[in-house]
Amino acid sequence: MTDPEHSKSAELPTPPPRPNPEYLGPSGLAIERIEQARLFPKEKVDLLLVALGEKPATLHRLSSPAWAPGETQQGVPEDEFQAYMTAAEATGLAVEVGPDHVVNPAAEYIRGTDGEVVYRQNPSYWDARVAGGEQETWRTIFVARDQPTLEFIKAADAANDARALGQAYGFPETATDAYLAGHIEHASAVGESDPAVLAFAAYGLSPEHGAEELAVARRWADAVRQASPRIADELINYDPRTFRK
Repeated sequence: MTDPEHSKSAELPTPPPRPNPEYLGPSGLAIERIEQARLFPKEKVDLLLVALGEKPATLHRLSSPAWAPGETQQGVPEDEFQAYMTAAEATGLAVEVGPDHVVNPAAEYIRGTDGEVVYRQNPSYWDARVAGGEQETWRTIFVARDQPTLEFIKAADAANDARALGQAYGFPETATDAYLAGHIEHASAVGESDPAVLAFAAYGLSPEHGAEELAVARRWADAVRQASPRIADELINYDPRTFRK
């Protein structure tokens, strides 16, 4: 399924030394800025895991309110952008902001390395918006442990390459393979009950290697709980029906 030439060029750079734990400890500036940012819990967690050296990279996609033909083009929420940038820049990581661009959100999808569509935003939800010609403005913020890794995730995002994005996010390779094949299962299927681990295993598990893949989620959960119990609690208790930034 994987194109050999693409795979050859899409190898993650060698990781640098882990960051100074004192800087990222509970009293560190980076932790404080991430905790205080008006962001969704998952965005805080992903940023923190990159800062802690647990993940190679992440990206944050901001989107504007949708608009239909004849309506005024909407811009991305600047307050959310500034909140994320303040937190990201405090970590000392490599950060880059991509240009704003107008998209039909229903046409955006992730492709595998052979070009096969493996993920698309909820088609049943977007069909009406496609018919109405609605659009959004998107802006992407890339964050990585170093500049070579930043270039890697930028290229993976530009290519809509699910396998390379899985590498950039630090997902277990076997879990990414299962995702590409459409055979992932929930962490609860292997008997996991810790709500933090379940939250961190959102990448899904393969039927054959679930226990090993779950160990990655457990490591991430432990790292976040140790560095910031507040952020861990926000993720575990997140309810989209009541959450307010």
